[in-house]
Amino acid sequence: MVTLDYGRNPVHGALDRNQIALCAFGRVFTQGPGSSYNLSAGAKGSDDKRLRAFCGHDSLGQNVVVADARDQLPAVGTLLAWNPREDYQVAVSRAAAYPGVSHTRGVALTEGLVLVLDRIESEEDHTYDFVYHNFGKLTPGEGWGGTPEERPLAQTALYDKVVDLKRLAGTGPVQLTWDLSDESAARSKTNGPMALVLRQLPVPGGELYTCLTGLNNPNTHECPSAVPSLLHRVKGKSAEFATVLEPCRGASRVQSVAPRPGGGMVVTLSDGRRIEASLEQWIASAPK
Repeated sequence: MVTLDYGRNPVHGALDRNQIALCAFGRVFTQGPGSSYNLSAGAKGSDDKRLRAFCGHDSLGQNVVVADARDQLPAVGTLLAWNPREDYQVAVSRAAAYPGVSHTRGVALTEGLVLVLDRIESEEDHTYDFVYHNFGKLTPGEGWGGTPEERPLAQTALYDKVVDLKRLAGTGPVQLTWDLSDESAARSKTNGPMALVLRQLPVPGGELYTCLTGLNNPNTHECPSAVPSLLHRVKGKSAEFATVLEPCRGASRVQSVAPRPGGGMVVTLSDGRRIEASLEQWIASAPK
């Protein structure tokens, strides 16, 4: 189950327009404090005041795109497309949570995969950070590794509170795996191997980082848990991110992710089938 929070926030009123949350196999994989009932109640978690700071309204604790290391302004987005077709469900929304910046995010659920396409546009130069958090133990894919960073990426909007910041280096699409197998099954009847595999196309000039932030964890009841997170930083007037999220109970079914001519991405599965995805395609195919 995937949610795309673009409209009026029903819970905490957090600064999280175009936030996504993901649940699979009876577990919460990722959520934002403002988009789910992620309340400070339950078993004690981390004592680190830096991690506890993320369990609030700030944008960096959400799965969003942050501009210029600043919190979003209160905003209500617009739904551009909604297609509930059972085998290829799509939602696309646009929000302007930063002055002069338009963020269009499309999310599709098909073949057990979550496809996420982001387009950020402005007439001025900005620094954009794609931010994604997921419960579990994080491991970079083959050919990727991290180098510790001594300084935070900014001193604003909780950027100075992240823990264990590392600069990622590698070639081709980035691949990260969050292993949730050790998560408590207190609220789940599903046990055994369980993971989230993220693949994301590189962006020219982009910088990739991992770090720890904090989220209240419905799977373990810890408030908060230390959550491995991805930040993909791009500078310029515009930016596009193409991401595949794959909840797994075994081996990954994705063979490759490549750019699609004209924008978007092409996902090739292990059985040779191809899935093409673009924002224009999603908007045009939605029922009028």
